[in-house]
Amino acid sequence: MKVVVRCKNSEEISKVKSLISSCTNCSNIPYFCADLSEEEIMMLTNEGIEVYNDSKISMCSTGLCDIKGGYITTGDVRRSINADKTGLSGSGVIVGVMDTGIDILHPDVGGSVIASIDTYDEGKEGDVMGHGTHVAGCITSIAPGARLVSIRVFDEKGQGNLSSFIKGIDAAITQKVHIINYSGGDLDLGKIQDPLVNDMTEKYGIIMISAAGNEHKNFVASPGSAIMSVCVGSVDNTGFKSGFSNTGNKNSFFKPDVSMFGEKILSSIGEKMDSLNCGYGVMTGTSMSTGFVTGLIAQAFQLRKLSREQLENAFSKSGNSSMKNNVVGYGVIDAVEFINSIEKEVY
Repeated sequence: MKVVVRCKNSEEISKVKSLISSCTNCSNIPYFCADLSEEEIMMLTNEGIEVYNDSKISMCSTGLCDIKGGYITTGDVRRSINADKTGLSGSGVIVGVMDTGIDILHPDVGGSVIASIDTYDEGKEGDVMGHGTHVAGCITSIAPGARLVSIRVFDEKGQGNLSSFIKGIDAAITQKVHIINYSGGDLDLGKIQDPLVNDMTEKYGIIMISAAGNEHKNFVASPGSAIMSVCVGSVDNTGFKSGFSNTGNKNSFFKPDVSMFGEKILSSIGEKMDSLNCGYGVMTGTSMSTGFVTGLIAQAFQLRKLSREQLENAFSKSGNSSMKNNVVGYGVIDAVEFINSIEKEVY
């Protein structure tokens, strides 16, 4: 049975290795991804070590939309939030994109990719579906100077495993990324994903930007539900919350943190999804919203690396919501106000 093993300390890591010699742990985080027998699983649980099924994970978009049905471009979003007026491009910032891969031959995004890693099949290159290239286009439209590390965690159906997510986090740490864009989310994996994201941010300072999810639920998807994650909801082109965008949180703190345009976004698209053979496609979902916010944070990181608390403070001074709430968070962020609030702070 394929499982994920989470260790609370170095003593438990050593214990797992001594009990099951075939287990290899991740390089940077206290997790094992392994195929174990029921007897081996029982050995670990009897020692108080946490073992989880290698559950499915999924991306957060509603699929490809008809390009004739109206759309807004990534450039429209860039101008709408004043990201073209900051004088920043995300230069020097490394963004890990945990998705379906990125088409390195696409003229809009391929030149931004400095590494491609596959933690799902461990071998395939490029974008196996098209979604990752679309999200990458959202990111680079706001931060064209950022460098991307493509980390494939999903298959051609937009599905992955908990183990590919965990190995993706481990790979991102190894690649020394500053930010992770995760345009995926699940409603019942918070128990294991959220602590991992929180620990990663506290130990390595990496900020994860996560999608709220598209199930129209009254709680956001994991790992957007993690307190250290920047959770992004979707609004339509008039600024109202998208009907599909998840809101609220099972915990006591507000989620999503911010919102961004996410409906009928025209962006670069991978070859596998390019039915019109034009290199572009329209997609809808909190996935797209997340990409734009990642680009905005990459602009900020060009100035200086920021903590999660410092980002929260900047959001509070630049969102179009008068106060944070469980519907849109701080609302849509104005890039100029966001950057100005960071430049004025003394850290």
